[in-house]
Amino acid sequence: MSSAAALLQSFQGDPTQAPPPLWYQRLGVKPALSLWKRLGRGIWWQAWTADGQNYLALPTHLLTSSERSKLFARDLDGLILISADALNQQHLEQWLGQEGTAPAVVSPLQDACIRRLDRSASVQWRPEGLARLSGALSPLLQQARHGCLALRMRGRQLQWHGWVGLRDFAAAPPSLAVRDTFSDPELALSSLSTESGSNSLKPLLQIQGRSIGLLMSALISRQIIRQPLEQLYGLGRRKRTQLLQSPFQLVLVPQTPAFFQAGVQLQLKPEAEQQFFQASLDAISGRLRDQGLQSMPATAVLWTDPLTQEGTVAGGWQWLQLPSNQALLSIGLGMAPAQQPFPPLLPEKTPDLRLILLADPAQIVRHKLLSGSWPRVLRQSSALQLSLHTLGTAGEPEWFELRGQLSLPVAGAS
Repeated sequence: MSSAAALLQSFQGDPTQAPPPLWYQRLGVKPALSLWKRLGRGIWWQAWTADGQNYLALPTHLLTSSERSKLFARDLDGLILISADALNQQHLEQWLGQEGTAPAVVSPLQDACIRRLDRSASVQWRPEGLARLSGALSPLLQQARHGCLALRMRGRQLQWHGWVGLRDFAAAPPSLAVRDTFSDPELALSSLSTESGSNSLKPLLQIQGRSIGLLMSALISRQIIRQPLEQLYGLGRRKRTQLLQSPFQLVLVPQTPAFFQAGVQLQLKPEAEQQFFQASLDAISGRLRDQGLQSMPATAVLWTDPLTQEGTVAGGWQWLQLPSNQALLSIGLGMAPAQQPFPPLLPEKTPDLRLILLADPAQIVRHKLLSGSWPRVLRQSSALQLSLHTLGTAGEPEWFELRGQLSLPVAGAS
């Protein structure tokens, strides 16, 4: 089942609580109450197919043959998959028939994920499941197309630990070293506030990574994006590679009240000299003028939109000089670029740490900037933090260790 489901989640039973609604829907009221008590603290599962159909999965030994005969059910790998009706059952049979038999040998990542799903509250997803959850954000999350996370509660913190990757876990080499112990997320060195006039604004989102390709590689590789970058802005393969390998920091800042809901400030530290990108920046300037934007005199290159309020900055860029004499490209979208380098989030002495993210999901939702069908517990959280770590692979990593936590909302809070 783990190799076929677009999204698979395991849950631990709790006989002190009422059964989940899915149990009543699939089993009926009395059978649900009886089986829920019989399950005790055991594990049960819910699986979703790529088209959104969902199934209840229970251990085979939990049901008697008489109880099973009253259900639309199918045996699979020691589990009983329970459908809503005959049509749902037929869809399940077709789905499983298309998947074929499970591989005789599983990779270290597959094995670790299966153990998590068998023993604790966990979630596993494939590209189709991630796309349904993330919506328009999906192109930025391609390094996590495949994933498996264990979940646990620590006070009011929901924590997770597991693995993600661009490729299927089945493709992971046998030599891949997988840490199967639950680890806390790496703490950021600092958080920052962004000055806007007389107000100090808390960012909605902060990210720092060793290379911006962690976010942008899949998006920029698409022909609909890559072709205009090459033809209109002179960003050929060499320049794109240089940019994607650049360490970066990104901040999403609320703009209230303002023409834009939020602005983005991005800082890149490319290896190449700034003259290497000047022709592309000049081409961008020409395109912005063609679109009716106007440049304004300033230390940075700033652009205003005459259709917005007078003086509203639509974006711009500025080169900053670091103490190491390396140039830092500071970019603003929907606001002016930051005029000082951001304080670091990533500790320098942890080379396996590739990316740190800090976010306030509840505020992002209030600004209507979060697409997709993310769980309510995430959408209501005021603090999310995650860290991405390389697994022991040579060259460009294809799988990562992912740790994170979010603060749960106080009961009764909106």
